[in-house]
Amino acid sequence: MPMFRSVLVANRGEIALRVLRTLREMGIRGVVALSSLDLPVPPPLADKVICLGGAEPERSYMDAHRLLSAAVACGADAVHPGYGFLSEDPRFSSLCREMGLAFIGPSPETLGLLCDKEVACRLAGQLGIPNLLLGRVDGESPARFTARIPEYPVIIKPVKGGGGKGIRIAREEKEFERRLNEAKKETPARYSEDGFYVERFLPQARHLEVQVMRDAGGRTTAFPPRDCSLQHRNQKWMEETPASKCPAHLKACLSRDACRLVEAAELVGIATVEFLVAEDGYFFLEVNPRIQVEHTVTEMIAAVDLVREQLRLSAGEPLKEPPPPRGHAVEARLYVLPRGESLRFLLPGGPGIRVDAAPQNPGALLRYDPLLAKICAWAPDRASALARLSRALEETVVEEASSNLFHLQRLVDSEPFRHGEYYTHTLEDLIGGDPWITCAG
Repeated sequence: MPMFRSVLVANRGEIALRVLRTLREMGIRGVVALSSLDLPVPPPLADKVICLGGAEPERSYMDAHRLLSAAVACGADAVHPGYGFLSEDPRFSSLCREMGLAFIGPSPETLGLLCDKEVACRLAGQLGIPNLLLGRVDGESPARFTARIPEYPVIIKPVKGGGGKGIRIAREEKEFERRLNEAKKETPARYSEDGFYVERFLPQARHLEVQVMRDAGGRTTAFPPRDCSLQHRNQKWMEETPASKCPAHLKACLSRDACRLVEAAELVGIATVEFLVAEDGYFFLEVNPRIQVEHTVTEMIAAVDLVREQLRLSAGEPLKEPPPPRGHAVEARLYVLPRGESLRFLLPGGPGIRVDAAPQNPGALLRYDPLLAKICAWAPDRASALARLSRALEETVVEEASSNLFHLQRLVDSEPFRHGEYYTHTLEDLIGGDPWITCAG
């Protein structure tokens, strides 16, 4: 299959600009389709901008037919879904195929296996990969389901979706139904109808993930694990790679099982396989068969463009073995809630610093995603990378908004993070319940 001539980017914000950058470097025409809220502030480098419709995601970024109509109208021969929205939807991938458009991601069949997290857990179990699955809460009363739960605490999750929404911990049987109802209320309607599943909850665990690539010929490669344990209400705040305190035998096991999983699912492209690591072992969590928000840190240590690799693999080109990883990279996600119609900020730069951001309408940050920028630092060793990130966060300014900047500055200099001794609960232990600090302007 020849390389694509024109690609519709079916997304917005920083990831749309990230994809457009690679398209421009490859000489491929890049088109973005935006909602009415994003239209006044389109990302740079777009060769064409198309208005999808209203501000609501259901009338823009979640509307497969509007997106595909835009792709056909602009003469695109492929669609890049970015992350979130329809990036893991097998129906969207299937519609692309029906309309003769390449979907820059896995096949509908592979997505059907992996986007349903309970099905993915069962696939892992069939391969002998440890996981925490207790079952799916579908079509039976919570009382009947809880009768089969051997011990508490457990964690309730939506079968589909992401971003930490709709996840609740039940610490004893009598609160299970209440927690399930809370999860249903918080989960977006488009995902809650697919149901929920339950896993054993590990209170003292680290969240590690493995970036993998696989080509149509079945060749697979894995990058060093990333540690994304620093989370607030299941939303990632910081990531680093290589994961600290990850011994060679654990790294080998995670990489091996990540490759086995994507091979079993016959994935072609890139994906991230997520695990929890505790004292009693490691356990499969889920597969994200798309570009990951934190792909940036892997690119920095591996000298590879993962979006370019996505495009190459989707075009049927063979896998290129990446160069050996070098140095250490860490990322901080800057989240912002504007207070009005204006937002003022200054983002950092300097040696070893990478910032992924895009011009945004303040209202779009409130409507879609509060992620303003990903601030990344690279250095030859971990200590130097953390020092660079600390300096970069000191240089960052946000005004006329609430943000997590103050907490990020504290976190990067905290003892648990400096020593690499942190877990999924560490961030909330450090900052408490409110992640937002109001910035004067």
